[in-house]
Amino acid sequence: VRASVVPVEAHQVLEVDYGKDLRLLDSPLRPEPPEIRTVRRARPQSAQSIDVLIPFRINSHELMGNGPSLLSALAVALREPGREKIRFSVNGHTDTRTGSRAFNMALSKLRAISVMRFLVQQGDIPLTRLEGRAYGPNNPRFSEDTAGGIAANRRVEFELLPAR
Repeated sequence: VRASVVPVEAHQVLEVDYGKDLRLLDSPLRPEPPEIRTVRRARPQSAQSIDVLIPFRINSHELMGNGPSLLSALAVALREPGREKIRFSVNGHTDTRTGSRAFNMALSKLRAISVMRFLVQQGDIPLTRLEGRAYGPNNPRFSEDTAGGIAANRRVEFELLPAR
């Protein structure tokens, strides 16, 4: 009998406490040194994500462009019968070229909270289905050799989580 090996990821992230952190959206962005810790979690190689990239302007946590319409469409899909138990992590990211690491960690947390707020308040998605994580500049998805790649890394992504 062979035991299956589940890879362990280690990320330096900020965990988002939506109930406590929601008030951060209403205050000016003044990053204080956040408490960053390494979070280890088992993640199967087959872990799925919802490939919807929500874009943001530089140094901003406000939804822009097609972000609200993408989130509305996602919320509609998640409310369909049979999908009520789907849970996911809202993962905030920044580019690696702009701002300090502390600023980017705080900013990516605000981006995750902005998306969570939209899904809860306008998308009617229960908060119990959401977790939030802030990756800051730690996990770029696109090459930053071009302005387009830099802009694309200012994003929020969705990772499917196991049902509770």
